[in-house]
Amino acid sequence: MQIEISIENLLKYGSAVRASWQKELNPTDEEDDFLSRLLPLLPQDVIVERRSDDYLSVICVNNDFLRFKLTPRTKWLSLNLPRDMRAQYENDPLFAAQKKKAAIHWKATLAGVSGIDKFKDLIVAACRPAPAAS
Repeated sequence: MQIEISIENLLKYGSAVRASWQKELNPTDEEDDFLSRLLPLLPQDVIVERRSDDYLSVICVNNDFLRFKLTPRTKWLSLNLPRDMRAQYENDPLFAAQKKKAAIHWKATLAGVSGIDKFKDLIVAACRPAPAAS
């Protein structure tokens, strides 16, 4: 596997380190606006990657804690909520789009980029390294 480290990769891919398997970020204008609102909220540095053709991922250390997609046809985010917060949001209308509450990521629909405001506290709480396996 080829690994390239550069400032250009930081600007283009969200990380200074790029392996040959990584995809270009290519965010939509709305996704770019979403990132501009998101990054100042976060309590620590993160990496933004396109791990799928369908969404962008935001990673804190080893935790893919936030995924999102904003296009003219669809707008959503999904969060890896901390376990101790899941019970209180199980029936919350914010996560009405998530049918299987046993899933790691909980999906929520967004009306637009400003929809991030409803999730600020949850996003900040989710932005932490994944707990060590026991």
